[in-house]
Amino acid sequence: MISPTPPISPTPLTTLPTILPTTAPGIPPTIPPDAPPATPPTVPPAAPPTIPPTVPPEVPPAGPPPPPVASHKLEADGIQLQFGERKILQDIYLLCETGRITGLLGRNGQGKTCLMNIIYGSLPVETKSIRIDHQSYPKAFKRPDLLVYLPQFHFIPGSLTLKRLFPDFGLDFGDFEKRFPEFSRLYRSRIRQLSGGQRRLTEVYLIARSPSRFAMLDEPFSHLMPLHVDTMIEILAEEKKHKGILITDHLYRPIVSCADRLYVLSNGKTRLAKKMDDLAELGYLPVD
Repeated sequence: MISPTPPISPTPLTTLPTILPTTAPGIPPTIPPDAPPATPPTVPPAAPPTIPPTVPPEVPPAGPPPPPVASHKLEADGIQLQFGERKILQDIYLLCETGRITGLLGRNGQGKTCLMNIIYGSLPVETKSIRIDHQSYPKAFKRPDLLVYLPQFHFIPGSLTLKRLFPDFGLDFGDFEKRFPEFSRLYRSRIRQLSGGQRRLTEVYLIARSPSRFAMLDEPFSHLMPLHVDTMIEILAEEKKHKGILITDHLYRPIVSCADRLYVLSNGKTRLAKKMDDLAELGYLPVD
């Protein structure tokens, strides 16, 4: 006979160990967040390094401005020229200044070349007054530092070479060669070996660029190619910055294009032309 199993006395809850599941099945355990780290004491940001103020580089004191190109004047008046009963020049006033090109126009036979020769001193007359900066120079040809003159005719001896000429005029052949490259092979050539146009171009260049206070050019564009005329006008525009230029030519359009002051010589008198219409009114161009 099986003895009945004695009843098991329940354990008081107070004595049961506290065993609680920490996780539910399939759910990861909850990890309590770490305590936030202690906040470090607030430290003010370090002041940026002191940067010395930018000091501009030392600039030397500006010197006085360069002096302006001195202005010089060539004036001609009081001129009387007569051949027999014919009065060629009688009421003349002409002003040429450094920094300007002065053009002189007139029909053939009006005395333009005579006037230039009188100014230069190579044509004697009974009365004249030729002044440079208010000082009289009746024979200006003796002062090439003050005035040089390009005549209508060839004036350079044909036996001279280009190599010899340019140093004689105080000029550099290299500058001429840059303007007119076709002359590079002619450096040792004699003047008489050049063509008429090449010879004239050489003469015009030498006179226009001579280190003189004033230059007079009589028919400088004759026998020149149009391209060379344009180049010479550019050269004259450069040269007028430090000298006065008096120019005449029967090709009046280049004269009108480059002149800052324009005179018309007619009936022995010089008159200023301020606009193209004046050329007709003063008898140089036909009236339309």
